[in-house]
Amino acid sequence: VQEVGATVDAVLAIFTYGLPAADAAFRRAGVPLYTLTNYRTLIDVAVSENRLDRTSLDTLLEWQQDPEAWSRRWVEIAE
Repeated sequence: VQEVGATVDAVLAIFTYGLPAADAAFRRAGVPLYTLTNYRTLIDVAVSENRLDRTSLDTLLEWQQDPEAWSRRWVEIAE
């Protein structure tokens, strides 16, 4: 939107995964991001309701740190 000349004061969203690359992109653009909830809260609720075992929790947290590397590794394992 900024590329066509619009001013972006902020971005509002229902949910964010809180990915480091996305957070960095918003900082570089100088645009704040406001969300109602996030991936960490989703995970915390799932844990508090006993919906995740430790292996699943570790996998979800690992994915969040670097989804691209995580995906590449799982594709390699599947091949």
